[in-house]
Amino acid sequence: MIKILNLLLIIFSIHCRLNSEPPSVSFTFLIADLKHSEEEGIKICELQSGVFSAFRGYDWLVNEPGAVPKKVISMLQQFGQFVWVSPGVVQELAILNEMKNHEINFAPKIQELYQEKSFLTEAALPVEDPYDLASYPVLLIANRNYFKGKLESFNHDFPNVVVFDQALFPYFRDKNKMSQLFSGDPLLERIRPRWRLCERKMTIDEINQTPGYFSSEYVVIKPLHALLGRGIIFVERNKLPEILELICHKPKKLSQHKDKGYQYWSNAKDTQLIIEEFHYSDPVAVPHLGNKEYDPTLRIAFMVWHEHGEIHMDFIEEHWKLPYKALSEKGTFKDKHKSYEHIPYFELVEPERKAAIQQQLRETIPLIYAKMLGWE
Repeated sequence: MIKILNLLLIIFSIHCRLNSEPPSVSFTFLIADLKHSEEEGIKICELQSGVFSAFRGYDWLVNEPGAVPKKVISMLQQFGQFVWVSPGVVQELAILNEMKNHEINFAPKIQELYQEKSFLTEAALPVEDPYDLASYPVLLIANRNYFKGKLESFNHDFPNVVVFDQALFPYFRDKNKMSQLFSGDPLLERIRPRWRLCERKMTIDEINQTPGYFSSEYVVIKPLHALLGRGIIFVERNKLPEILELICHKPKKLSQHKDKGYQYWSNAKDTQLIIEEFHYSDPVAVPHLGNKEYDPTLRIAFMVWHEHGEIHMDFIEEHWKLPYKALSEKGTFKDKHKSYEHIPYFELVEPERKAAIQQQLRETIPLIYAKMLGWE
């Protein structure tokens, strides 16, 4: 599959040369949350930009504060570019502090960047090989809001600047668009839980038909644009109509619910939602939690880039995120299966399992990234 993809990318690259179109390079930081079992392989539940994420779990597990930030900075600087970071785009304080120790520039607002002398000087440096990422003198880390709707004009004004994560901008905080990337390719459809986009204006008849689209015992309801697990509800498939009726037709009744996932929908402006099947991981026994077994979710971070008509990726870190309750303990389904995200509820990934997961991602992430780039 990878050989076929690389052949297609080479053909695309030749097509660009023949038509004198400007070549394209890109550089993106991604994280994925996924379930994994020996029987099913990986099931990617979330795929999003890594610049907004915190990585305290891995640093705590390896007892090395700043382990992930150091890897991130090393990868950002691997092509020898001048690196600029826009205000507010990086949320993790440890990464920001590491940037200050590595001569990374902090950009002003977009309007002021056009008058920043050092940026203008660096951005004017020549690009010797437009197909080579290292030839571009400047890497600008910013989110799409930084450009205030003028990204196209910025690219035109500064063709020698690589905008970090630009391939990801159309999919930012949109679970529907991101999920669509897995559609239409059997290999990609196998690594994403079966999902369905639903309107909150569904009729009662449509709501009652919804369980028939899924086969898993439990399903997960998700808002399209929320972050940090807001609005996520775990529900038995046969109880789905009952919950959907509340979300779609009687949301105010959810305002006093003890679960914040339900409370979210009491005043949410979302007109759509996603429902997807819930998959279990093979359990992991955690020594520092009494060797109790947990249903883990894998958090994995990696960089993806393309140059010379090829897509590359490199992993930064991976670790298990654990629920608050072990499988043997009393608690709700959510207690036993939703990541708790607090120390000490993390665990390192077993080497053989880590290798199997990375191999499957190497076979599939380039296909997803090619779709992001429009190479279909």
